[in-house]
Parts: sequence; structure tokens; C-alpha cells
Amino acid sequence: MPDTSLKTHGELEIGTRLEIRKAGEGRGAALVSQILAPPAGNLMLIAVPTAHCEWVEWGAGTPIRASFTKKDQGVWLFDATILSRSVSGTVQAYLIQLEAPPHRRQRREHFRLECTLDVVFRYLTALPPPATAGDSPLVPGVTLNVSEGGTSFLAVPAGEQAGEIEITLELEGHGSVVARGQVLRRERIDHGSTARERYAVRFTGIAARDRDALVRYVFKRQRKQLRRI
Repeated sequence: MPDTSLKTHGELEIGTRLEIRKAGEGRGAALVSQILAPPAGNLMLIAVPTAHCEWVEWGAGTPIRASFTKKDQGVWLFDATILSRSVSGTVQAYLIQLEAPPHRRQRREHFRLECTLDVVFRYLTALPPPATAGDSPLVPGVTLNVSEGGTSFLAVPAGEQAGEIEITLELEGHGSVVARGQVLRRERIDHGSTARERYAVRFTGIAARDRDALVRYVFKRQRKQLRRI
């Protein structure tokens, strides 16, 4: 049996801010919680998060993934299972059981920041070929989320269903970054009288300077979110 004791993880103390979501949920905004009592073995008490001013009700047995930041050490993660829910006055709590000690986020475990950023993109491939020579037209859009590894955004239908694009993201006062990406899927989204599609894009090429700028931006925004309780 793996040792899941938390006695060596002093960063998991009362008030540590957590960002949690159901395990395996790749979409939707993560919820903010915090540790309410010192960990005991592999058990820990955390605040029940709220969404739209209502308590989030997850039943016993629900698997969750939580993340928190350590000063100068980046983002750390742990997986846990909800055991029970309790109420004490105005405080509601989940008792959770950790599956293993926290581990530092690996590069493949990109934090996905829910945010609204302006983007423009163009297809680098086109089927059928454009009627006139020259680059594909630039198409504006707005992000739904972004990470070091890719982005999801809303834009008008353009180009082929799947293909390679060049995309520019404006980082809200932090300049812009340019990347190449592969369109993985497109889904039509009802948006009033104007047709919109949700594009899911995986980055396939980005300059080191732009990647560093994007990582810094996402990490800075994440830390701000984790401070909000």
C-alpha cells in the first residue's frame, strides 16, 4: 500500500486555497475551496465550494482533483475522494481522502484558465483552395479558456473543419503571443442570430519567448483566482 500520509506536506495547512473540480472534468470553471482543518493521515477537511451563490453538492464517493500553488514552486496537484459532508453553523465541509501525496504539476498537466481574451486566426491549409491567391483572411474570436498546450475559443465558422491555423492571443495588457495549432474539433453554439462555433485547438508550434509569456500570464491569473474565497 502506498504511503499517503500528509505529515511531510506542511504546505497543506488551514487556509491553504484550493482549486477543485470533479476528476476527469476537462471543461467548465474550477471551483475555489480551502483547507478547514489540519490533515490527519490521508484525511482532510475542506470547504464546500459555491457556484452561483449556491452550495455545490457532490455525493460521497465523488472523485475530485485539487490544485494549489506553492511560493516559487509552481502548481501542485492531488487526487481525492469525497467521504462525507458536514455542517457546523454557517460552515459546510467535505471530508476527503487523498489517494496519494500532492505532486508537482508536470508539463503535460496544463492548467486550463477560464478567461476571455481577444484572438485572431487564419487557416494555413484550405480545402478547397481559395478562389484568389494570398493568405487566408484573418478571423476574430474570443477565448473560453487557454493553457500552455492549447485554447478553446468562439468565432464565426471559417475554413475547413480540421486543419492547421496560426493564432494570435492578446494577453490583456501583457502583449500578444502567436502560435500555430491544430483544430481538433468544432461545435456549433447557439449565439443569438449570429452563427458561432466553438473551436478546440492544440498548439503545435510556439516560440520560446511567447510560450514563456503565456505561462507567466496563466500562472499569474491562476494565483489571483486561488486567492479569492
